Amino acid sequence: MINLNTYNKKIDIGNKFITNKGVFIIAEIGSNHNQDLDIAFQSIDAAVVAGADAVKFQNINLEKLYHKKDKDLIQLHKQIDLNIDWLFKLKEHCDKKNIIFFSSPTYLEAVDLLVEVGVELFKIASPQANFPQLIKKVSKTGKPAIISSGQSTLEALKNSVCNFLSQGNDKLIILHCNSIYPTPFEKVNLKMIEELKKIFKGHIGFSDHTLGVSAPISAVALGANVIEKHFVLNKNFNSPDAKFSLDPNEFKYMVKCIRETESILISNDRSYLHPVEE
Repeated sequence: MINLNTYNKKIDIGNKFITNKGVFIIAEIGSNHNQDLDIAFQSIDAAVVAGADAVKFQNINLEKLYHKKDKDLIQLHKQIDLNIDWLFKLKEHCDKKNIIFFSSPTYLEAVDLLVEVGVELFKIASPQANFPQLIKKVSKTGKPAIISSGQSTLEALKNSVCNFLSQGNDKLIILHCNSIYPTPFEKVNLKMIEELKKIFKGHIGFSDHTLGVSAPISAVALGANVIEKHFVLNKNFNSPDAKFSLDPNEFKYMVKCIRETESILISNDRSYLHPVEE
């Protein structure tokens, strides 16, 4: 058992927070910006209207990640790489809209860059969850972080959590996820949320790659208090993630269902019961 000691603790993220009494909802814009800053701004605005607490991008850089680059890889990164010159502009726009901006650093220098930008939260994506130097560097910032478990065995995840905690930072949220895009329902294994809560004694959430909204709503019913879901303005965008992302109306519906599920779970009012008269 690894006691994160965070489940009963509020984790402050800018002017918002993560607790065990509500769900923190992330719109994963990721690469769904179509390499267009205006679309990135519009996506943020739409996520605000849809009810997201935060938007997430990803600091991916072809030159930093690979020594050998074939044509397919180069073409993919033309679609997904984030122009680092956007970061300050995106953060400023999010601040104006009262939504949390954060990103996934996929290489070490990106951590320093995001600290300079002033992010209040980090995301360690599934492929980097077994990158101890990155995990420790993120932890050293003292900022809260989210780590996805999609490409980790349970033992590897425990090692990643221990690496994070070794730097004196316990503000960590673990997301159950499955790195199949999209994920078939029979592969989701949502019961793992309950298992992770027992093992880590901390905040556990769900990063969803299924189609639709059934899985994230079910995850909340099982105790997830952070939900991350891919978000796109238009599913016809030329982005690898667009087809399994939610559009603004779908995302708004998901948020509505999650908030209703929160109410169902939190309420302990039994005043509607009447004693049986004998």
